[in-house]
Amino acid sequence: MQPSEIKRLFRLQNTDIRISANNIRDIIRLFAAKGIVRSVKVKNKVHPRYELTETGIKIRDLLVRAEAGP
Repeated sequence: MQPSEIKRLFRLQNTDIRISANNIRDIIRLFAAKGIVRSVKVKNKVHPRYELTETGIKIRDLLVRAEAGP
């Protein structure tokens, strides 16, 4: 996903969230440095897309399970 796609997804899930695409880019850079996301080159696209690494997927699963509760 691109930062703009992530922003749209945030807005669809919760209309109270206010975050800029630039802030999302900053977060993606931090996540990439920690090995949570990686850049994916897509043919005929100028800007990279991002996907979760195995570590990122595990973190997401833990967060989803914690949100669901017991």
